[in-house]
Amino acid sequence: MESRLSFRQGRIYYDLLAAYRPDPSIPPLSARDIALHMATCYYRDLPGFCAGLFEAAEKPSGYALRPRGIKRFDLLRVFTPIAKGDDARGVVSFPIAGGLLALPRQDSGRFIFEACVCPEGNTLLVRVARFSPLIAGDGSHPWRVLLYRSTQSLFHRIIIAGFLRAMVRELSSARRPVRVPIACRWVEEGPGPTST
Repeated sequence: MESRLSFRQGRIYYDLLAAYRPDPSIPPLSARDIALHMATCYYRDLPGFCAGLFEAAEKPSGYALRPRGIKRFDLLRVFTPIAKGDDARGVVSFPIAGGLLALPRQDSGRFIFEACVCPEGNTLLVRVARFSPLIAGDGSHPWRVLLYRSTQSLFHRIIIAGFLRAMVRELSSARRPVRVPIACRWVEEGPGPTST
């Protein structure tokens, strides 16, 4: 598993990547299906990846991350995702809509699930691109960036690493994923870039 975190111009860029070899005895899944499966499982199974502390509530326009049992406080909100891809590469990208942990901005970034399928093995990537965390502010105060790295960012990495380990176990074995598809707006022209 590989992890990268950078902070540029008041925005966070974070990638966590895992690679695996699928069981050759089962029919392969397309990268598009794997990316959709990842996005679906993340929001459906979120309490299991964070010791039951948080949950994802489905909303008409996307999802809201909340402390479990508390409906009044949306820590983060994401809009309905945009998905694109084919057999080799699939991307499901959630525009971040705001919430208590996000700095209010016109464009609050994206939360992205990406899968690549190739003969050498498959790659899963969870990416946060152009996110502006409230705790880090505009990035001009080093102590605020350090506070973000040692709290919100650290907790996020632990959750995503647990999620990716579970996905690798599931997708590399003979156990077939059971998807409960999320509502997506599919873009059919291919995967294209995932971040700018």
